Amino acid sequence: MARNTTITPVGLVSLSLLTNLTDLNLARCKITDEGLSAVAKINNLCKLNVWYNLFTCKGLTSLCALTKLTNLNVAYCGLNDQCVPALAKLLSLKTLHMFCNRNIKVDLACLSHIPIIRK
Repeated sequence: MARNTTITPVGLVSLSLLTNLTDLNLARCKITDEGLSAVAKINNLCKLNVWYNLFTCKGLTSLCALTKLTNLNVAYCGLNDQCVPALAKLLSLKTLHMFCNRNIKVDLACLSHIPIIRK
C-alpha cells in the first residue's frame, strides 16, 4: 500500500477479505476507527504499520482481535494514556513502535510482555 494515500472504510472492508494477508502498511493513509475495525478482520495479520493516522483508542481496541499480530507501528498517531490498556491487550506483540505519541505520560509497565518497545 502506498503511503500518503486516503483509503476509505469501504476500501478497507475490501482489504479485510484478504484473510491470508500477513503484512500491511497503511502509513499516512488517514485511517479512522472504522477503518481499523475492518483491518482487525484480517485474521492472519502479523505486521501492521499504521503510523501517522487518525484513529483513537476505540479503533486501537479493535486490533485485539488480531491474535497473530507480532509487530505494530503506531508512531505519530496522537495516542494518549487511555490507549495504553488497549496496547497491553495485544499479547502476541513482539515489537511495538510508538514514538512521537507525546500524550502518553503513564508508566508503561503493563506493556512489559512486549520485548521491543520503541518510544
